[in-house]
Amino acid sequence: MREVNPQETTSAYAFDMCMTVPMRTMPFSKTLGVLRIVRVSKEKYLKFNMLMCRGVD
Repeated sequence: MREVNPQETTSAYAFDMCMTVPMRTMPFSKTLGVLRIVRVSKEKYLKFNMLMCRGVD
């Protein structure tokens, strides 16, 4: 069985990025182009949640 370091996974990277954002919750009044974020996540092989967290910046 292979040992996995949780700090080196892509989920840990997304979690760290989310935790460093000043305002973690997205206000409902803000309109986002979610389809564009989905397209970028598929093209760049990035996680959707990570891109949503970066959109708050």
